[in-house]
Amino acid sequence: MGVRASIQGLPTRVIFMARKPNYNFERQERDRRKAEKKAAKAAAKAEKAERAKAEREGVAYEGPSLDDAGEPE
Repeated sequence: MGVRASIQGLPTRVIFMARKPNYNFERQERDRRKAEKKAAKAAAKAEKAERAKAEREGVAYEGPSLDDAGEPE
């Protein structure tokens, strides 16, 4: 419990209310973060495979260009 000074100078108790859980939203957020992480790992793995393939074939790997970043202008 927290304590704070009142207007008269006497300490008063601060009562913190318990938060109401929203299990569905929390699960959706966890799943979204997992999916983002999984997609990033898959993209890194694909890029690594492309780089290895280019190296085996003796071709210089160029990677994705900055023009293809997919960001709106």
